[in-house]
Amino acid sequence: MYLNDEVIEVLHQPAAHTDSDAFVFFRRSDVVFAGDVIDTRSFPVIDIEHGGSIDGVIAALNRLSEIAVASVPIVSREAGTIVIPGHGRLYDQFDVIEYRDMVTIIRDRVRDLVSAGRSLEQVKAARPALGYEGRYGNAGGDWTTDRFVEAVYQSLMKEKS
Repeated sequence: MYLNDEVIEVLHQPAAHTDSDAFVFFRRSDVVFAGDVIDTRSFPVIDIEHGGSIDGVIAALNRLSEIAVASVPIVSREAGTIVIPGHGRLYDQFDVIEYRDMVTIIRDRVRDLVSAGRSLEQVKAARPALGYEGRYGNAGGDWTTDRFVEAVYQSLMKEKS
């Protein structure tokens, strides 16, 4: 697709935030709109009821980190792909990787607890998002750390069955 002589790619991201996420990549401008796959103010919202999953979020973040070109200092400015999240500040490739790593670490912690036979309440009590709560768990609104951990747990349980 073209707009103002710029190639625009729309890349479907299945089962991430929901089952209908997409990235919009403006090639010449080197800008990617990531939508609700990234919220720089909170843990990612995973809408299980509408096809979202923790592994889909991680796959989308992996794809986004591959699309984005790293920032490289050039005299007094940085160049690289600008990533526009659904909410929050602009990101670059390194920010996307850091966010992806955080999500992956929490998913792995929850997965280990699930494998050990822990219930949802036991998983929440173990605080698998500890270390990230200060940065991503205080955004306000109804998407809390507990709700994120619950969504990760439900996603993993759904995957198990």
